[in-house]
Amino acid sequence: MKTQWKSAFSHLTNLIMVLFLCTLAYKQYEIYRENQRYIDLKVEQKPTFSYFQGQRVQLDFPSQEQNNIALFWSTTCAPCKLEMKRLQRSIDQGHISAQKIVAINPWESQQLILKYLKKNSFSFHFLLEDNLSEKLQIYATPTAVYFENGKIVNIKSGMSFTGIWQAESFLK
Repeated sequence: MKTQWKSAFSHLTNLIMVLFLCTLAYKQYEIYRENQRYIDLKVEQKPTFSYFQGQRVQLDFPSQEQNNIALFWSTTCAPCKLEMKRLQRSIDQGHISAQKIVAINPWESQQLILKYLKKNSFSFHFLLEDNLSEKLQIYATPTAVYFENGKIVNIKSGMSFTGIWQAESFLK
């Protein structure tokens, strides 16, 4: 009798896992489908302020002359922190330029963001003002938006094992 219960429990556990994975895949597909609406959208360059290597500087974003990546993140998002560390490592190794990466956190206060940045060393830009997240309706973090001469060419949401290689090849 115990063997039957163990077998039934094992099948139920497998079924729950399959349902969970299907739900997760469906949610990712919804985000992917929503992101595709903005491919080929030309975003006007506008001057804004960013926090760059400990200084408040003016930045024209997105660049109309070069490729950029905007990473939407949050201080409470573990995958975001991992992606930012991976980007920083790639910058430190000389694979990409810090000038081409912009991190955007429109959901938290500047005070909280600056407190986080003082504890963590990153050499890329952090936008202090943003309306791009509303325009693109970005709610998932991390989300990477790839700009080619001011035009959106790709949007990826969620943790990506190949994301750093895609970023490096895009920004070369």
